[in-house]
Amino acid sequence: MLRSSNQTGYVCWRCLRQPRFSATTWPLTSKLSQIRGLASHPNDGQAGIQFPFHGKNSRIRNQLRLWESEHPVILPAFDPTPENPIAPVNTLVERRGTHQHIVPKQPDIAPLFDGGELVDFGDGVPGLQPGDLVELSSDTARIPLLAICLGHVDGFDHFYTDNGKWFAARDIYTRFVVKKFILDPGELRAVIDAIPSTVGEERLLGELASLNIGPTRTLGESLRTRMLDFQETARHHNQVYSESLNRAGTLAGPVEKLMTLEEIAHALLPAAVAKKYPTGAGDGSSAFAPSLLYAVHRSISIYHDLVFRPLHQSDRLYHNHLYAVASEQDTKVIHDVEDTFRRAYEGLGGGQLQEQGAAHDIASRFQVFVQRAQQAIDKSRRSREWYSGGMLGPARKSLSASAFRWSRDDMKYITFLRLWAASGQIPRQSRLHWVGAAILRATQRYTQAEYLDCATGWTFLQEIGWTHPWDLPVRHSLRLPGVAVHGSEAETTAAKEQKLGPDLLASIRSDLKGTTVYCIDSEKAQDIDDGVSLEHTEKEGEYWINVHVADPASRIAHDSPLGNEAAAKSQTTYLAGYIEPMFTAEVVRDNFSLASGRPSLTFSARVNELGEILEYKITPHVLQDVVYMTPEDAAVAAGGDAASGSPFSIPSTSFEVGQPPASPTSPERKMTKPEELSELQVTDIKTLNRLAKALQDVRIRNGCIPIFTPQPRAEVSLEHTTTEVLPNGFVHCTGDPYIRIAYEEPNGSPLVSSLMQLAGNVAAKWCADRAIPIPYRAQQLADRNAERLQNFTQKVLYPKLLAGEYPTVDEMRNFRNLSGAFSLSVRPTSVASMGLDMYTKSTSPLRRYADLLVHWQIEAALLEESLRASPETADKSPKSKKHSLLPFSREALKENILPHLLLRERFSKRLANAHGNKTWILQALARAWRFGEGKEKLPETFRFTVQKIEYGNRLWGRMDWFEVECQVPVRGLEGVVNTTTEVKVGDEFIVKLTDVNVYSGYVVAQALRRAEPRT
Repeated sequence: MLRSSNQTGYVCWRCLRQPRFSATTWPLTSKLSQIRGLASHPNDGQAGIQFPFHGKNSRIRNQLRLWESEHPVILPAFDPTPENPIAPVNTLVERRGTHQHIVPKQPDIAPLFDGGELVDFGDGVPGLQPGDLVELSSDTARIPLLAICLGHVDGFDHFYTDNGKWFAARDIYTRFVVKKFILDPGELRAVIDAIPSTVGEERLLGELASLNIGPTRTLGESLRTRMLDFQETARHHNQVYSESLNRAGTLAGPVEKLMTLEEIAHALLPAAVAKKYPTGAGDGSSAFAPSLLYAVHRSISIYHDLVFRPLHQSDRLYHNHLYAVASEQDTKVIHDVEDTFRRAYEGLGGGQLQEQGAAHDIASRFQVFVQRAQQAIDKSRRSREWYSGGMLGPARKSLSASAFRWSRDDMKYITFLRLWAASGQIPRQSRLHWVGAAILRATQRYTQAEYLDCATGWTFLQEIGWTHPWDLPVRHSLRLPGVAVHGSEAETTAAKEQKLGPDLLASIRSDLKGTTVYCIDSEKAQDIDDGVSLEHTEKEGEYWINVHVADPASRIAHDSPLGNEAAAKSQTTYLAGYIEPMFTAEVVRDNFSLASGRPSLTFSARVNELGEILEYKITPHVLQDVVYMTPEDAAVAAGGDAASGSPFSIPSTSFEVGQPPASPTSPERKMTKPEELSELQVTDIKTLNRLAKALQDVRIRNGCIPIFTPQPRAEVSLEHTTTEVLPNGFVHCTGDPYIRIAYEEPNGSPLVSSLMQLAGNVAAKWCADRAIPIPYRAQQLADRNAERLQNFTQKVLYPKLLAGEYPTVDEMRNFRNLSGAFSLSVRPTSVASMGLDMYTKSTSPLRRYADLLVHWQIEAALLEESLRASPETADKSPKSKKHSLLPFSREALKENILPHLLLRERFSKRLANAHGNKTWILQALARAWRFGEGKEKLPETFRFTVQKIEYGNRLWGRMDWFEVECQVPVRGLEGVVNTTTEVKVGDEFIVKLTDVNVYSGYVVAQALRRAEPRT
């Protein structure tokens, strides 16, 4: 139903078919089914299956009219985003204003450091520079804006939009960027000078913008003209190549895949359109004109949004944007289910007799699905309680397995719900959300849910056994093409059966007799990638430090099934409870995990006691004497203790739910204790530790981050759970995961981390000497802001870290805006936050594809140089013939491999270190708060610290329970403060929980009172 512009009633599907309504109106009504269908669906208490398609006097329509008369205005609580998808979507009332396109979402209050390195900076664009053009969009806005970046001042990015408005924002959400759109800074000067001169306060800046105080349309007319001309040119491209662009849906093939925007353009546009313009990179490279790419981007975003899903990445180093392209089968299922429901609505709503007959047939078959779904849900609820927060409760009792016989029609509905609720294939602004809500409503099992949304759809999939009752939705929403999640057993069968090739470096590999290699890692580690050894030189105070790295590249071809498996996964995902190795074939671990008699690629540096690198080399070896130690025991052997020496006091508090696992099993390899080492071995470890510290001191002087802050981490055990895969492919599960939350030491072993960075530096230098293209790590924004970054880190950030003080949110944001995120480049560049002149990852080829790629390139060069008289006589020119023998060319890396690799790395890291860990913590919180679990009772109240104020709407911040992010809406402040203007960042309140939504990843609380000052 759609509210008419001139009447108070509502228009249904059937009426819209009448001639008096515009033909362009009807697609919007499906959005209404989503909005109104989500709003309310009270239980009518009637028995039997009620198919959701009825005529004008149907029970559902009457109930909706009654509800709407009692609730005349329906406004979403907040704008939904990819990180906050639970809110209802209302695309019918979106205004084409500026602030609808800013992502208010979960604010930027995440920790700056995670797992011993910088966190991924998310989907914002911290690398924007004055003159860059961006498309401002949100997942619910139908019409995007174009805006030109004016610069970054006082923690805010300032923009001027194509509708003549100035605004400032801390974080924006964009899917398209044109770098250096305005080349002449003079064109921006008049607009920049008119920006109000005020200290950056978000509320004040918003009010100034809303009052049109700032740059006028007259001042910004030239910028508007440039943007409007750009849009007009893109529209012209769209019209000229409309026939080609309309074929975009045909790119959905047998399997899903990743494609850059340029690859999509190449696939769709005629060859004659390949008129390109120089990128300005200085290497002769060229690309499609930005206006043409924007035309392609807009076309696939509007007309083919079910096929192309934009994959957000914070880095904008690459001009090509990435999309996940759905499979033909998945898109067909979505369209088939939509068509089925549409025909049923229209037929049962008063269509022709033939239409009514088809509709009744659809209804009859759908009722069979509903009956099976009801039976599966009812059985699940005899064991586990349904919880509206997007998870199932703990098991109350064990039940025998039942394999429901889902028909082909049934599986279409289930697949639709999977694509809707698990995979995120259906965009937030899509018209199709009403279909998912209609399926759920028909089951009559979710009448207590406030919204029939994706969170409820996820619960449905758990209750029918499509996935585990404790599964994490982020495992599916962050899944990338080529990597299966559900039913992954079949995916890796081929790889498991693969055989290894011959050792390509056998002729130049030397035996390391008489050298002890120390492999320092957790006793739980299964893939041992690296070890270190010390070699004395003829000169006092100088040593060769050797970092020995597992060498799978010597026997696994880059284009083999094993190589392709590694490329698809990009790295081992260490998500608690769901560890997914990059290599699943046991033959890889059995032949390359470091041990006596196994091959290594050794990165060596000659260093002195001052931490200076005097010489370096790379050589292949066979290890003989290998000693395994834990980082704690290595620290003791080096003369210290098991602690890292961090200035931060690591909280000893922990929280547990579920039954703890039995005593840990003994490690598969012999772990050596400090007292078992010989005197010479102890001396070597002490020397290695001393040199590692000297190297780290040099890096710190060069701007390296000196220390990382402790973060809470969820440890998960599935020991007391069982999962039975049923004949229909679904699962029957018993028991519940054990979850333990505690703070972990973030800095690891200083000895190991310092020497691994040394190895990466050596690998980068060695390749740079020979102009070999590899994935160099880069921080190009940090290079541009070098002086400001150094001033900020040395005077503000680093002193706080070294004193054991946590940086503020604004300080973290400032650091982010100055340093930018890590990216990948085919050219060596300095890495400011590591204090290195160049760096590549090279020490974990069993766990990271980027490292494996580096090994393939290096070993091809080593093999070529061995065929010559000596490395000294080898031609080291970039034009050398040996470069044609490299597995990966510079062009292939730059245009195709690195953008894909960077995205896969980031998604994997987000899954393991950020979203996945957060979801486990929220699951433990929900089990304790909602179901009363926990070894210790969950506190009734928490101390909440304000870190972000969304004036007039809500407060954002953290609770004093493992730093869980939390929001307090305006209604949750009643009786404590009058308005949000009375609150400032840093204020503290005593709060109690009102909602924990595991699916959407948010916690809501109510303020009880202001907290007493800390003593």
